[in-house]
Amino acid sequence: MTEREAGTDAQITANVSGEQTGAASTGTSGATLAVGRFWMCLAVLVGLALLLRLAILHEFVQENPIAEQPWTDGAAYWLIAGAMAAGQWVSDEPFLFAPLYPYLLGVLRASGGGLLSVCIVQLLLHLITAVLIAWVAQLRTDRVTGLVAAGLFLALTEPAVSSTRVLASTLQLLLVALLWWRWVVLAQTKTRPFGGVIGVGCLIGLLALAYPAAMLLVPAYGLWLWWTGSRGGPALARGAAGTLGAILFILPATFHNAAKSGEFIPITAHGGITLRQGNGPAAHGVYTTIAGVSPNRLFMHESARQVYEQKTGEKATWGRIDAHFRNETFAYWMQNPWDAGKLFALKAYWFLTSRNYDDISPAMLEREYGVGKLAMKLAPLATPYLMGAALAGVFGAISTRKRWGLELFLIAVPLITTILFFYSPRYRLPAIPVLCGLAAYAFVHVRRLGFSRIVVVMLWLVPVALLWMNTTLPLGETIFDSKEIMRDRYSKMLSSAQVHVGDLRITQDRPEEAMQRYQAALRARGDNANAHRKLGFLQLIGGDVQAAGKSFGSAVSLDPADPLAYRHLYNIAGMMNDAKGARFMLELLRQVSPDDGQVRFSLAWLLATCPLDEVRDGKAAIELANTLAEFEDLDKFGVLGVRAAAYAEAGDFEKAIAIGEQSLELARETGDETLIAQVEVGVEAYRQNKPMRAGPLPLSAAPPIPVPNAPTIPAPPQMPKE
Repeated sequence: MTEREAGTDAQITANVSGEQTGAASTGTSGATLAVGRFWMCLAVLVGLALLLRLAILHEFVQENPIAEQPWTDGAAYWLIAGAMAAGQWVSDEPFLFAPLYPYLLGVLRASGGGLLSVCIVQLLLHLITAVLIAWVAQLRTDRVTGLVAAGLFLALTEPAVSSTRVLASTLQLLLVALLWWRWVVLAQTKTRPFGGVIGVGCLIGLLALAYPAAMLLVPAYGLWLWWTGSRGGPALARGAAGTLGAILFILPATFHNAAKSGEFIPITAHGGITLRQGNGPAAHGVYTTIAGVSPNRLFMHESARQVYEQKTGEKATWGRIDAHFRNETFAYWMQNPWDAGKLFALKAYWFLTSRNYDDISPAMLEREYGVGKLAMKLAPLATPYLMGAALAGVFGAISTRKRWGLELFLIAVPLITTILFFYSPRYRLPAIPVLCGLAAYAFVHVRRLGFSRIVVVMLWLVPVALLWMNTTLPLGETIFDSKEIMRDRYSKMLSSAQVHVGDLRITQDRPEEAMQRYQAALRARGDNANAHRKLGFLQLIGGDVQAAGKSFGSAVSLDPADPLAYRHLYNIAGMMNDAKGARFMLELLRQVSPDDGQVRFSLAWLLATCPLDEVRDGKAAIELANTLAEFEDLDKFGVLGVRAAAYAEAGDFEKAIAIGEQSLELARETGDETLIAQVEVGVEAYRQNKPMRAGPLPLSAAPPIPVPNAPTIPAPPQMPKE
């Protein structure tokens, strides 16, 4: 090691030691907190957090349909993990997601774990992350700061909510904390061994496999090793070794993508598409859809391929598609530099101040809809409240010449990602461990920050002022950081998920719970026709015919093309002896399903046999009945029977008798004495010039979901007119 390198390392160690001894002199440092007491306090803090997280998890499992039906990216992750558990560990396509998290889920599913297992594992990772934050913060400053940093992390809403979701966020937080720890240890080491240098590089590569934006840290880490070293040959060698360690972890994903696409894709495809989703004339700082491109990554490539080929007329490949949307973004930036600059500033503002907006699981709306009331009570701290204190910590570190450069790297990556792509709490989340450390440093060492307390207090109060602005600043037709931005999309997803869980309850023979879920779906979205229809079916089999009729009526008013709801309404009309209503529903059904033979059969029968004169129409019955032969799924005895009844209603008893005798011959061929007797009764009535009179035939209305032991509607009696 050169003298210069040794001197630089010694200076780093001296700076760190200076923080510890300087903190001790303030009377508020870790030097006044014994090691044993530190660990005892941390254990109490984590234990309390465990109890609170279990309460949040219990409510989540009981109330939130996401616990049984992940949506958006979570649904895709779970589907991919299921394919892996079934043996498909290598996809036929390039990676659509950062691969580390899906593979961990695949291992969990292959081991027999379900969604609850995912939550439990992530809860443990969440608590481990808190311990790591406490440990690295006390290494950086002192033990009191470490405890405060862990407390801040455990009080934050976003990490607490993320731990219950099938998303990579909790894993990313753990890896960031691990990387921060090992990087700090390396920074505090006088002689940086190549093993430690490569180890930190490997952690960067591992983080990139869960959070692709961490690839920005690969060159930054190499430069940091060179700059803080001798800036000579040994430092350059360490920089190269650290960079190589990161690259070696990333390469397997790159090789996989090359093998499946024949193109260079470092970790995930669709980066250019995601870039375009945050930049363009219609963009406003958060996720913005691209016309024609599906937001679901499982279908994104195919829809983007169609858009690409329509626009260019060229054969699409993974790389060409991504480059096309990336180039669209670059063109927008170049042609509209002022608008692009304002958009960058807006996204940075979202990063610093957004409290309510969340593109997948908005805690504010979950609390409002009753599927996540505890999360904001037991973990009430909003991330923006850290920003002012963290900024004070940064300024204090700079003013006192503390070496916090590596922390700034870890914050810069999420910030740059947000500015270039779009704001999402998932993009900001990886900055939280370091933000907690800096904020804790500012809280504990307020007297040592190097500037006026008034300035510190003002920095801490900045989020309050900005949050007030966010509730009054218009963004289009909504408020900037309003729940209303998310309400429409979230309520649709929540309602759909509640219906899905209701369906699961039906298959588990728990109809009462299913009904509660369908009702919850309608509280989320009253215009969910599917929920109305399924609720109506449960009300029908429960005997509440009037309520079922209202539910089916709501279903058809929302979805006039829903044949199943019309069928149920027809059957309900028949059960209530409402022949006029039955005919009306059959006629609507015929418009909705013109090629449905059962509908024609039932309408022909009703027109021929209804006891009410104003409902019957012999001529129309004959026209319908004579078309029934083309439907092979209809019973031939039934077809002959309705034709005979139609002619009898029209007064053509000779024709009715002839058709009846034809039916009788077929019946005798079967040898079925009961069937023969039934047909003979009808033929004898026609011989006496008596038309058939009967109520509406029940129309097969398959339940919208498989219902165990569901009762069927009995057929009304049929008899000739006296």
